Amino acid sequence: MSKTIIVAGSLLLAGAFLTSTGCTPTVSQAQRSNITQRMTGAQIPLAKCYADLLSTTPAAAGNVAVAFRIQPNTGRFTNVKMNRTQINDPAFNKCVLAVVSDLHMSPAPSFIIDVVEYPIGFKPVTAK
Repeated sequence: MSKTIIVAGSLLLAGAFLTSTGCTPTVSQAQRSNITQRMTGAQIPLAKCYADLLSTTPAAAGNVAVAFRIQPNTGRFTNVKMNRTQINDPAFNKCVLAVVSDLHMSPAPSFIIDVVEYPIGFKPVTAK
């Protein structure tokens, strides 16, 4: 019996702001897709976080919601924080935050993008 992760995410973007002018540029659909691709690409390291949790808490499951900022010119995901979690394990939550903190968007935006909530679901699946 092996357990794997199901990671599901959706993206709600807050206003994206130019830091110098205060103007509000529009986040394009391509940029939204790019962010989703980066988060989807993080499934393997997120699965490792979850596998570590399942080794000590086999029934652990639930949703977490992270928020982060994407920096202009570099595309780095910064200011990553846990908005809410149904999995109250400090080591797991720290691991999830570290994984998201290692991401970057390419091509990088020319303005700051604030992602106010990106939910991720974790559920053990028993292989048949």
